[in-house]
Amino acid sequence: MVDGGWALVERPDARIWYFETTTDAPVVVLLHGLAGHAREWSRTIDALDGEHKVVAVEQRGHGGSTRRPDDVSRQAHVDDVAAVLNDLHTDDVVLVGQSMGAHTAMLVAAHYPRLVDRLVMVEGGLGGEGPAGVAAVHEWLRDW
Repeated sequence: MVDGGWALVERPDARIWYFETTTDAPVVVLLHGLAGHAREWSRTIDALDGEHKVVAVEQRGHGGSTRRPDDVSRQAHVDDVAAVLNDLHTDDVVLVGQSMGAHTAMLVAAHYPRLVDRLVMVEGGLGGEGPAGVAAVHEWLRDW
């Protein structure tokens, strides 16, 4: 991975880690999919660094972030991303998400439009299976 380091955002119910490059340039934020982690984006980080400051978030329940937070709602994920952007003192980012991360990215853009300049959704869409779908995912994650 390129030059950079890890930073931590303390949320009321979770610790959210993110990796950031040292480049002083427009910001690209990367959100991994379900069961993923920030380091999955290593090649993308390498490719974008230099022209962009790249930030890869370890979403709650994943990677080094709090593994079993009480709140795994979509809103909690959205608010975590907003908290990371606030920690970076940045807005107007390019927000890229893959699968579950794409859904989170879309919701961040909807809830916090001033933070997002461009949105890229990879292998993701509107989703929304309702409470039953969320309950099934919660049970699946609990079995980990």
